Amino acid sequence: MNDPKSDLHRGRGGGLYVLINNGVGGYLTINKCLFKENRALYGGGLFISIESDIAAGNFIQIKNTNFIENNASHGGGGGASIFLNSNGNSIKFENTHFKSNIAKMGGGFSLHTTKTQTVTNQLSVNNCSWSDNVAYTGSAVAMVAWLTYSIGYPLQPLFKNCNFSNNSRSIIAETDINTAFTMQAPDSIIGTLYTDSVSVAFKGDSIFKNNNSTAIYAVNAVLNFTTNSTALFYRNSGGNGGGIALIGSAAIIVGKNSSFNFTENNATVHGGAIYAFITSQHHDLISINCFVRYFKQSNKPNEWNTSFYFYDNNAMGKNETIFATTLDYCSWQEKNKTRRFFCNDKSKWKFEPDSSCQKEVSTLPANIKTHMNRVKVIPGMLTNMNLNATDDTGKTVSSFILTVTSSGNDNYDTVETQYISDNRISILSKNKSNHSAVFIAQSAFPRSIDIKIQLEIEECPPGYFLDVVSKKCKCNLGQFNNLIRCSSNFTALIKKGYWIGKTKYSEKPVLGPCRFCEPSDKHIRGGFVILPRSYTEIDKVLCGENKKGTLCTSCNKEESYALTITGYGCHDCSKSSAEYAWALFIVTQLLPVSVMFFILYFTNFSLASGYLNGAIFFAQTITTSLDISGNGEVPLGNATDA
Repeated sequence: MNDPKSDLHRGRGGGLYVLINNGVGGYLTINKCLFKENRALYGGGLFISIESDIAAGNFIQIKNTNFIENNASHGGGGGASIFLNSNGNSIKFENTHFKSNIAKMGGGFSLHTTKTQTVTNQLSVNNCSWSDNVAYTGSAVAMVAWLTYSIGYPLQPLFKNCNFSNNSRSIIAETDINTAFTMQAPDSIIGTLYTDSVSVAFKGDSIFKNNNSTAIYAVNAVLNFTTNSTALFYRNSGGNGGGIALIGSAAIIVGKNSSFNFTENNATVHGGAIYAFITSQHHDLISINCFVRYFKQSNKPNEWNTSFYFYDNNAMGKNETIFATTLDYCSWQEKNKTRRFFCNDKSKWKFEPDSSCQKEVSTLPANIKTHMNRVKVIPGMLTNMNLNATDDTGKTVSSFILTVTSSGNDNYDTVETQYISDNRISILSKNKSNHSAVFIAQSAFPRSIDIKIQLEIEECPPGYFLDVVSKKCKCNLGQFNNLIRCSSNFTALIKKGYWIGKTKYSEKPVLGPCRFCEPSDKHIRGGFVILPRSYTEIDKVLCGENKKGTLCTSCNKEESYALTITGYGCHDCSKSSAEYAWALFIVTQLLPVSVMFFILYFTNFSLASGYLNGAIFFAQTITTSLDISGNGEVPLGNATDA
């Protein structure tokens, strides 16, 4: 085993380093070898580098060989790493097994290649298998086109009759080059077979089984499944896409008589079987630009000789087999009708156990609407926008993000956060009074949909005041001498027996004792009354059913305060009640007071001394320290507050 720290080639190839600089027509065969427990910075078991334009016509063959428990802790290729910057060279792996290798990129092996004027380099992988390999990116295989801005074509590796099983994502932690261990990584780690800008061909039988980092993760690369090929994706898992993830301009090309089986794959976010995040939006809306394409562009989807079988693939715990940014490019015209893929022919696209294609295919929002003409908001409060989003199949999209792009009332209002998530928004305002505003929001890239949101921005609720610095409605503890208490849901509480509201003499809310207030028991909490969120509801909450106005001193129509009845209630004062009102007033109000006065006067009763003096003094003390009333409860906390 090499000592990577002293190696002249910077720790490349722990078991073997093959360097072809200017060689032409060379031939190397590695047969029936075992690369085990080797370590290097790059290419734990084997590193192959062909780095010169002069180097051409070289052939390297690795067959009947095993790469086991090798480690490339800093770079690519736990088992083997290949670097191609040349023309006309060929590398072939045959009957080779990669097991339990570890790397940052490409646990089994990695490929870095540059573009050439013509596709002359060849990499073929026949009858090979990958199992139990781990890596941050590409747990089994990682392929990257180096210098992607250069002109030309990268080679297209060919995988024939290959098997990928039990490969997993990981993060590598280490103390030195000879000590490393792995930890389970989050679902964002990508790809059992990862390819970036390197198109790949699959021939024969391709099996991806029990891998937990998305079976194939393709970025700007074509996955070409050739004629008579079969592909099995069984119980793979990932973040986006359990079976296949297509990013950017990536696509699947299916050959004649090819077949695909996606069974019990799972994604924690979207696309249990296939996830397509396609960012290229400049194509014509025709089937040749769909993320799934036929090798003959002239054939309409109903003419394809291929089959897709999907069984029990899930995302976020629900049946979501395919997820794409849009299905606009997956359509074709037939008999003056626009038809879309995936649901047009059950013999080609079969979904089980739920045979409803519409339930199994989802997209980003295609349409966003609100069911309300105006949405009422309070400055600083998270408010539900009541937005309804639907995808290309007409299903409701339960989770989506909008970006606020502009406001129709920038002088007064701004949005606190840039994004609207969970269907909620928070508005900041300089205006204390009620007013309207229009906000324009846009769905997230790559599918941008604009929607105008009509807002009715309300003044701060009773007990709250607009803070000029934060532009939010705030409720300060201790304001109004602790007569107002704050809650966490933009409602305040006022001490029972007090009133808050607006008058015609002041623009600001005022507060004062209220003898006429009669709040309902359902609004009372521990000696305090729960205030409404609008001053227009103050009468209903503090005054009761038939009172209104400042300090609840006004009665509703045809009612007035009855002097003959205690409690300051509003009663019917029509002509029919006036006939006995005066007699009742004399009997209930004047007569008892007069009788009591004469008794005290003629008996010469002293209120300042005698047997009742202690009781009278105690009653005066209690009524001073406690908010005691014959109409309601006695809040015990007031005894210590006084």
